[in-house]
Amino acid sequence: MIINIRYYVLTITSIFLALGIGIIIGFMFDAQEIMVSQKQDIVNQLEEKFEYLKDENNTLKSNLKQERIKNKKYEKISEDLLPLMAKGKLDKMSYAVIDNNNIYKNSEISNLLELSGANIKSITLIEKRTLDNLVNFIYKSSDTHVDVSSSFAKLLVNTLKDMNYNNEFFSYLLTNNIIHIKEENTKPLDFIILTENVNLQSKHKINSFNESIIDYCSKLKLPIIYVKKDSTENINIDIYKNGKIDTINNISSYIGKITLLSFLYEESLKQLN
Repeated sequence: MIINIRYYVLTITSIFLALGIGIIIGFMFDAQEIMVSQKQDIVNQLEEKFEYLKDENNTLKSNLKQERIKNKKYEKISEDLLPLMAKGKLDKMSYAVIDNNNIYKNSEISNLLELSGANIKSITLIEKRTLDNLVNFIYKSSDTHVDVSSSFAKLLVNTLKDMNYNNEFFSYLLTNNIIHIKEENTKPLDFIILTENVNLQSKHKINSFNESIIDYCSKLKLPIIYVKKDSTENINIDIYKNGKIDTINNISSYIGKITLLSFLYEESLKQLN
C-alpha cells in the first residue's frame, strides 16, 4: 500500500484551517458579546443619567414653583404696604417728570408720587418728532438734522423751574401737548425726574437731549434723578454715571418703586434741613 503524502498534507492543512476558522469565529462571538455588553452598559448609564436629570428637572420645577408662590406673596405684601409707606412722605415736595416717550403718562412714577402726596407740577413728553419739530420753533428752520438738544434743554428746565404761563415757549409746549400741567401753583420746583423708553430710531437724539438736561440741571444745582422703567431696556447708563446723577432701576417692580420712594424721601429731608 502506497501512502499518499499529498492526502495527509491536505488533511492536516484542512484540520488546522478548520481550527483557525473556529478560533476566529469564537473570537468574533466573544467580541460581539463584549460589544453588546458594553452597549448595554452605556444604555444603562444613559438611562440612569436621564433619570437623574429628570429628577433634577422636577426638583428645579418644584423649587421654581415655590419661589414664584413666595414672590406672589411678597408682591401682594408690597402692594398692600406701598400706599401705607408712601402716604404723606413727599407732601412738601414739588416734582416735574420728563418722560422720553410718546405715551401719556408714566403711571408707575405718577401714581407713586400721587400716593406720597407729592406735588407733580408737570409731565413733559419728549420724542424724536418733538425734537425735530422744535428746530422750526427755536431756529426758524425746517432742517431736521440740526441738534436742538442743548437749546431745548435750557428752555425746558427754565420753563419747568419758573412756570411762566405767559412765556411763548411754554405756550408752544401746551399747544403741542408736549407738557401736561398737573398743579398750577407757584411752589418752587424741588426735583426733576427723568425717564425714558426709546426705540433705536430716536435713541441718538434722545441721548443727546438727556445729556443736555443733566448738564444744565447740574449748572443750576437743580436735583435730578434718572428712573429706568424696565430692567430689560437697552439704555446707555454711562450718560447718567458721567453726569453723576442717581439712577433707579426697574420702576415697574415694587422693589423699584420702594427704592425710588426711599431715595426721594431722603432727598426731601436733606432739602428741608
